[in-house]
Amino acid sequence: MKIPKGKFVKTYPDKSEYRTVTEQVTSYKFNGYLLVSTPIEDIDAKGYLVFEGGVPVLAYYEHKDVLNCEHALKNIAKNFSKSNSVVELHELTKHQIGICKMYVSCVNKPGSSITALDIYDGIEPSPDSIDDLSCEKAGGAIPKESMCNICKEQCNSSIADPKHMIAKRFIKNESVVLKNRDLMNGESKSVTAEAPKHKPKTKIVKPIEPKPSIDVEDKTPEEISADDELEAFLKESVNSFKDQSGIILESIGLGHMKKQ
Repeated sequence: MKIPKGKFVKTYPDKSEYRTVTEQVTSYKFNGYLLVSTPIEDIDAKGYLVFEGGVPVLAYYEHKDVLNCEHALKNIAKNFSKSNSVVELHELTKHQIGICKMYVSCVNKPGSSITALDIYDGIEPSPDSIDDLSCEKAGGAIPKESMCNICKEQCNSSIADPKHMIAKRFIKNESVVLKNRDLMNGESKSVTAEAPKHKPKTKIVKPIEPKPSIDVEDKTPEEISADDELEAFLKESVNSFKDQSGIILESIGLGHMKKQ
């Protein structure tokens, strides 16, 4: 099968994102196809993704004159962001799209009416194990959350924090990111599980016992009388001092200060 040539619209920049481009084409209700050309073993592998009114209806992939429709979407998505891939957009007429539909052997449901393709199903598989997580910017090492949080590419190995202020704007497929984080958490749990668990020590607080009260012996009548005489003496001394201080202030011409 050959897709009609159509009208060339534009070439996308290197390493364009599959999801970003396809979402744009869908929102524009475009009639035509995306062509992804990738040199493999010195021969271009070509993937075609056809849209009708912005709805993806047909995908096929060919390499070395071998046509593959079953894994077309996966191959197209895999090659999309490669540095040596060329991604082009071509426009088709309604008649040309009708010609494409005639080749039902390349439709997602052979022998049936044309239905929309789920172009995101299974094309962004998360790694099966933590060993498969790798970051090109980190030299192929396991990615770090801090780096993923600010990485605009958000690759399929991303472990970005979906709640992070910057990362949540860049994450393209949160389900993939969450699976990767589960892998990381699972690894950390397996390591910590081997460590013995120590029960927190319970601090025993002893109740405070009340101190025995000291009984005050009852005073005798003589002692009470002596206390009364002492209190009366103190009052008399204070009043006497006030009187004497008033006389002294008047003698030196400061009588006006007696009330202060």
